[in-house]
Amino acid sequence: MANQVLLLAASLYFYACWNPLYLCLIVFSVLATWWGGLALENKTVKQKRIVVALVIFVNLMILFFFKYYNFFCDSVDWFAQIFSKQHKKIFYLIFLSCSLWASHFIPSKLLVT
Repeated sequence: MANQVLLLAASLYFYACWNPLYLCLIVFSVLATWWGGLALENKTVKQKRIVVALVIFVNLMILFFFKYYNFFCDSVDWFAQIFSKQHKKIFYLIFLSCSLWASHFIPSKLLVT
């Protein structure tokens, strides 16, 4: 147990030296994962799967936001520049033709009238 506490303290110190603001982030991730581990006790298999999925989701959303957020925003801006006013007509025509083509494969019960 003492080794684990020492390893946790060393990791937190390492991240605090790099960027103190990220210390809160890693503490939140560690606490969420720790809570998930505690929540697994005395649960059914279905409940355990939900808890594990929730913990994984929280950690992946943290990763996505801090690692891929700028990439996602840059990609959206890039697409917005491509489909500017000059290209909107072409984009709408392609979208319209694809949606009309796809509507032939959707059962009429699912179509909203």
